[in-house]
Amino acid sequence: MPHKQKIEPIYIEPHDEITSVIERIKKSASDHIYIVVPERLSLLQSLINLKLLNRSTTSKKQKITIITSDPLTQNLASKIGIQVKKSLEGENISFTPETKTGHPEATDTPPAVNWWGAPLHDKPVDITIDEEKPKQPEINFLGKDVSPEEQSTPTITNEEMMFEEEEIEERNKTMYEQIDTNISSLRAEKPNSSSKKLLTNIKNKTQVLSLKAKEKLTEHIGSRKRNAGILLLLFLLLIFFTFLAVPHATINIYPKAIDFDQDITVQASDMVKESNFTTHQIPAVFVEASEEGGSKIATTGEKFVGTKAKGIITIKNKRSQVLLKAGTILSSTDGPKFHLLNDTLVSGAYIDELGATHFNQKTNIAIEAVEVGEDSNLAKPNDFAIESFKDTLIWGESTTRFSGGSAKKVKIVSQNDRVKIMEEVKAQVFSKAHNSLEAQKAQDLKIPAETIKTDILDEQWSAQEGEEADEVSLYLKVKSTGIAIAETDIYEVLQKAFENTIPGNFSVVNGSLKTWYELANVDEKLKALNFKGSVKALLVPYFDQDTLRNKLTFVPSENVKSIIALQSSIEFSKDPEITLWPFGTGRLPVFSSNITFIIKTDESSTTSSSVETPQTL
Repeated sequence: MPHKQKIEPIYIEPHDEITSVIERIKKSASDHIYIVVPERLSLLQSLINLKLLNRSTTSKKQKITIITSDPLTQNLASKIGIQVKKSLEGENISFTPETKTGHPEATDTPPAVNWWGAPLHDKPVDITIDEEKPKQPEINFLGKDVSPEEQSTPTITNEEMMFEEEEIEERNKTMYEQIDTNISSLRAEKPNSSSKKLLTNIKNKTQVLSLKAKEKLTEHIGSRKRNAGILLLLFLLLIFFTFLAVPHATINIYPKAIDFDQDITVQASDMVKESNFTTHQIPAVFVEASEEGGSKIATTGEKFVGTKAKGIITIKNKRSQVLLKAGTILSSTDGPKFHLLNDTLVSGAYIDELGATHFNQKTNIAIEAVEVGEDSNLAKPNDFAIESFKDTLIWGESTTRFSGGSAKKVKIVSQNDRVKIMEEVKAQVFSKAHNSLEAQKAQDLKIPAETIKTDILDEQWSAQEGEEADEVSLYLKVKSTGIAIAETDIYEVLQKAFENTIPGNFSVVNGSLKTWYELANVDEKLKALNFKGSVKALLVPYFDQDTLRNKLTFVPSENVKSIIALQSSIEFSKDPEITLWPFGTGRLPVFSSNITFIIKTDESSTTSSSVETPQTL
């Protein structure tokens, strides 16, 4: 005999809410849950509530079966895959009493109900529509406060809410079909007082239900009409706002302009603390910096160094007595030249008793070669001519060898070497000094190159020009000074001075102002700079743009020129050009803030300034 599983069927009462049913399902330990539903109970005539029940199972093994004879509930439950039975007969189960307080003990079959879903009692039940039945509570899924029990229930998707209208229609359809069937069966029976009263109640209830359905349909149609009316009103307001706020107008005005220029002198001095627009003076900052550095290079000069050859000669003289000074040059017959090392007095010639002339001589006279080198080493006797005497009446003779002469080529410091290293070190140290000047000034200041002065404080050489050396080095210590100014101060003074010369009934055309300046001279004594500047601009008659905008709001385009001429003293070189965006309505925008003026000049109509202004010095 098959084993019967004991279960606790869940009986749904008319006052139950979907959340309480879900809680009872979650507390059930059975794998197969049976839910007994009275006929026409509205709680489960909703596809949303049925889906919530189906999702409330605590495991995949747990299964729900709904016991009901209500056609609508059966139809909706089948759509979402919930098993439906009309009774529990034939199931291999046995029942235990439900623990819910006040609930009758369950039996194998659901309690019997009559054709409209009410339980059968011993006493007949009179159905009337005079008393309003209490409204069944609905599940709250439209944003009301959720109780703690409801927080654990599954959420309802938008897709599920879309079935609501379909459920209502299907529920009403099923109800009317059931009513029609019951009415037909009552008519077929033999009429009596009880059946007549029952038929009357059914007809009255049908009329009420039909009236409520019509009211609901009317309310639904009215709501849709109201929504459509609101959307139409919003659309019209959007069009109206777009028509007012979106349009913009750009008006190009071409007034006759004049060239206007002024030459202005600006002085920068460290005695001035702030810009003076009356005297055209701006502050200047005196800065100084000291730097040092050096370098070395290989020498490129060359020369021969060594010893000079020496020897002894005898000077013979046929002239009168002669004094030869030290350094007197003597040329040997072999070529090398020599010079006397000491002053030498040579006696003159004499005549003997027989009348013969005899020369005198001076012996052991030391001479030295003029150049170093072995070429002056004389290996044989030589005669020596004395270059200061052009005749042969005085000369020298050698009888011994000359020796001691030697030579070698060495590197020396040339003039080009000194020039090259001086330029290199000056460029290096001067650049460092100028960078130090820039570092000492404020970031917004500028030091004109003409104001920078650099002096050499110390100069040290490792070798002088002509000295023997393989390399030469130079060390320099310098001091740089300069005067720093702010270019913005110069431009500000120039433009302020220029503005003071503009006549009151003229204004500068935007973008036409051109400012130029240059350093005229540096006053080192006063530590001041004098700048020469010039400002040029195009002038047009002045007009109040805000007032003119207010006058032009929503006026026709063809009236713009006459209104501008009336409100200002502008003389046009060309008719105004008007661009309307995005609508070409022919009228300017309603809002004055949407009107833009652009002043343009026609170069062909520009004239030289004829306005007398005071000369600025």
